[in-house]
Amino acid sequence: MLLANLLFSQTVLPITWGTPDFTDCGNDGSFQITDNIVTLQDIEGNSRAFCQPCTDTGPFVGLCSRTNTGEVCSSFNSGPAVVSTNQIDISQFEEVEVEVSFSTVSSFCNGCNISDLAFISLSSSTKGFISQYIDCVDLTNFTYSNLINVDCGEFLTTTVGAKVNSTEEPLAIETIVTGIGLNAVATPMISSIDFSNPFACPGESVTIDLDLSNCDAGCRVIWTPTNGGLQLGGTSVTIEIPESSSGIFDYDIEIGNGICPPFKIPFTFPFIQAADVEDAIIFPDICVGENLDLPNPILYEGSEIIGSWSGNSVSSDLFSPTADGSYVITFTSANCGILQFDKTIIVSLSDCNTANATSDIPTLGQWV
Repeated sequence: MLLANLLFSQTVLPITWGTPDFTDCGNDGSFQITDNIVTLQDIEGNSRAFCQPCTDTGPFVGLCSRTNTGEVCSSFNSGPAVVSTNQIDISQFEEVEVEVSFSTVSSFCNGCNISDLAFISLSSSTKGFISQYIDCVDLTNFTYSNLINVDCGEFLTTTVGAKVNSTEEPLAIETIVTGIGLNAVATPMISSIDFSNPFACPGESVTIDLDLSNCDAGCRVIWTPTNGGLQLGGTSVTIEIPESSSGIFDYDIEIGNGICPPFKIPFTFPFIQAADVEDAIIFPDICVGENLDLPNPILYEGSEIIGSWSGNSVSSDLFSPTADGSYVITFTSANCGILQFDKTIIVSLSDCNTANATSDIPTLGQWV
């Protein structure tokens, strides 16, 4: 029953828009976009439109039923003002229905340069041009619809527009894209990534589990380290971080379901690095004669990093300076690979507050 509901479900897809292309001949119109509705008022064409006085004479002499005396219109053959959606991901559906509705109070289609004009164009990343409609029609209640069978990895672009010469009656264009059913050949997608240990040390192993959609029987997942090394396969892999790792540790993940072409995504493996731990530790300035407790173990993102502090005036994780100046001390990890870093502490003769460093290092934030 659940599968049947998925196969025959309908989902209205969100729409975002690009930059409109229009001309406002009299500088008295408006082109507005709110969600999936485009509203035009007294917008005479696209940016290449030729503006001229409105006239009731044209190629169809005697058929003009309205004059806009003293106003500015575009020429009869000027193209419409248009705006395109940003690419809409339709790859997860079996079909999509595109419905574009035009509505206004009154509409004129009389062969003169005051005539209203409707425009719709559909294209996609796999099909290229799909269809186009451009005509002088009654826009008081006009709807265009098209049902599209979806290809692997397909993205849809819808372009709508019009020519509107009325100064008092806005034209509303509503675009609704509805996904229908579940595409059995849809491109696999990553729903989530889980780590057994989101912040591991070099030398440790971490298991990564991918939750994939559209990737059932016959699906193949290949993990390839970008810096060379052993290739891994599957939605659950265990990766051992080399003990000598101190920089970026990246993989390319290739996912294919045997139907749609496989795709690759880059993946940066999160692990504890010396620079991040160093930045998380902030020591206060202290005075001569004061002691500063040095954190050991260092608590970082849920991990305990055990090691030792060394340097001038350091003994048993305690910093006890006997003179003022700038001191550089070093932390060397005993359980987190080759992690090692330096910290600088400023020691003054007077005018400083007594303060001890805490071993509970602030959390920097979670990996995404």
